[in-house]
Amino acid sequence: MSAPEKASRPLPELLEAGDTVAGLYSSLLEAFEAEKSGIASAEELKNLRDRWLGRKNGLLTFANDNWLKAAPKELKRDVGQLQNKTRKGVEAALEEARETLAAASHKREA
Repeated sequence: MSAPEKASRPLPELLEAGDTVAGLYSSLLEAFEAEKSGIASAEELKNLRDRWLGRKNGLLTFANDNWLKAAPKELKRDVGQLQNKTRKGVEAALEEARETLAAASHKREA
């Protein structure tokens, strides 16, 4: 099961299957980086941002709803920290990609 598919599954179920919290978030970031590497236009970047950060259907929203909210009390702090770290990492990577695309576009126009 891919990391994006796991984001729609409840955390307790994934932990019972042998996943770890850190491993789940690490695989999410790896999946994001793999998707980001294929971005070649501003429209593709917007679609990637929406796929990952969308309020209703974003993968990190699913992870928040299914992992953080469903986390056992003793794991909530760790899951919350990883959720925030992952979101910030995705946001920073998207901003960097936006700047790279803008610079490439500017070079083509020059």
